[in-house]
Amino acid sequence: MTGTNHALTGALIGFSLGNPILVAPVAFASHFLLDTLPHFGEKFGKRKLLSKSIWLIDAVLLGSFLVFLLLNAHWIMLLGAVVAISPDFAWVYRFVIAEKCGRLAPGPTHVFNQFHAGIQKLETRKGLIAEILWFAVFFYLNREFAL
Repeated sequence: MTGTNHALTGALIGFSLGNPILVAPVAFASHFLLDTLPHFGEKFGKRKLLSKSIWLIDAVLLGSFLVFLLLNAHWIMLLGAVVAISPDFAWVYRFVIAEKCGRLAPGPTHVFNQFHAGIQKLETRKGLIAEILWFAVFFYLNREFAL
């Protein structure tokens, strides 16, 4: 699932639960639940122009949403959003910082990343449709009820 959809889900969890002791673990668990659903994705290294464009759009939307939450929403929504996307921070380090910028050859995958990659069996280009629908519904729910 895209980072934006993880963040929208986490923000709504934050709004709905309101208790940081509950929000953090539920938002974290939501990440893995969403990754088991059909969603957009391709294997690293096989990205073409469409894939790179989707990831760039997602980065802009995610950054904009997080800044919006920081400036305009209750802190617990920001907590939910950040915790919901946090499992993907390991991918950013592994594939962007270490392997691409650092020019390191891919090394053995940590058990956490093995689990995280293993649950994403329904990650395809056609999953973009599910991503767009999820975005539309959760953007509406956040706007209508939480913001």
